[in-house]
Amino acid sequence: MPNVITTCEKCGCRYEYAFDGLTYLACPKCGYDFVTTLERTSNSALIKQLRDPDMSTRNNAAVMLGERHIQEAAEPLLAMLHQEGAEVGPRVIVALGHLRDKRAVEDLVFILFQGKDWRKERARRMDGPGRVIKALLQIGTEEALEAVLETGALDFSEDTIRALSRFKNEKVTAA
Repeated sequence: MPNVITTCEKCGCRYEYAFDGLTYLACPKCGYDFVTTLERTSNSALIKQLRDPDMSTRNNAAVMLGERHIQEAAEPLLAMLHQEGAEVGPRVIVALGHLRDKRAVEDLVFILFQGKDWRKERARRMDGPGRVIKALLQIGTEEALEAVLETGALDFSEDTIRALSRFKNEKVTAA
């Protein structure tokens, strides 16, 4: 687990904690819990936060919008994948998976196979293929399935098996 250094939005305290990708710690000084605050934020405000200059703010907004399955967020999230040189965190990919927007498949497949342009560096920062594979399986198109099977990187976790069971495909049975 990577250590994350963050700054409390309320009191400005800088603190470090081991980040597992899911759990956030409240500020040790003032107790401010930005996740609870984020959960209370309106969908339209979260969509605006996708354009925030701070990558952490953009990623946190992406997570909430994905978990809420807010389809209006698909377009700005897709745009984030196309902003050359822009920092796009792996949580944007997770959010696109939650939204199951078929327009994301081509870009996610490209990222999965680490294409030869500016997205190659971005793909290396995605913690390997796991998040991209999961997003592709959630989207659930035949093109997504073909790409996932081509990687040979299935982990056969309960989530993966559940996602694969939605497909009526001979290759899934063979896998």
